Amino acid sequence: RIVNLGDDEDLIHLSQLTHLNLLRNQLETLPSNIGYLRNLICLELANNRLVELPLEFGYLSALNRINLECNKLSCLPETLGQMKCELINLNSNMLTSLPNCIGDMPNLKILCVCDNQLSCLPAKIGNSKTLEVIHASKNEITELPYTFVYLSSLECLWLDFNVKMSALPFNFHFLTKLKELKMEGNVDMVLPTTDTLLKGPEEVLRWSERRLGASQFARAQNILLTVQDVLKQVGKYKIGGLNGMPSHHSLYEQNVSQD
Repeated sequence: RIVNLGDDEDLIHLSQLTHLNLLRNQLETLPSNIGYLRNLICLELANNRLVELPLEFGYLSALNRINLECNKLSCLPETLGQMKCELINLNSNMLTSLPNCIGDMPNLKILCVCDNQLSCLPAKIGNSKTLEVIHASKNEITELPYTFVYLSSLECLWLDFNVKMSALPFNFHFLTKLKELKMEGNVDMVLPTTDTLLKGPEEVLRWSERRLGASQFARAQNILLTVQDVLKQVGKYKIGGLNGMPSHHSLYEQNVSQD
């Protein structure tokens, strides 16, 4: 089994390499010069012991798929935003967060981050116009960012067994292309209810529209009540006349006494 990739200079001589399979080894690190492998199309790194990726990993611009499943990664470099891959598999790692640059990856269609320790997804994930599939089962996600609803190409979303999640974001119905939604095992979920979730994504989208309508109606009611309350206060002053408001004469007397 491979424990390391040798000297950095060894990789410089492999700059024309297009496929690299390093599955099921004992790699803990990758050398910084891995960035020289700019013709790599496919890189398999699953089932190793990687704890981090070098910044230069983001220079592998020709990759169309990355498999980093079953490692020990706890963070990712911001340079990933430069990569043009369509699929990145990060299942079964130790990630507690994802970098904002995930939303900047221009061709990313499939993001797999199941079985990690994520408490949230980055706000800028909503910048992505290409993401079609997000698998984020078995994490610790409590809520989705409000920008999540701008993922206009999203068709498949797995959020099952994020037991601390209690609600989907407002305007969830903006995800008009959503065809598959997995939310099983989220015991704290109340918005929407389990009954609604069991009816599938189309019903969840309809529920979201109704929720928005109800919220707007309640907001309008609150505004109306506030206006009515203000008008009542104004009415009291008008009815009270001189008894309700101090006269110019009394104000003058107060000023004289103070002088």
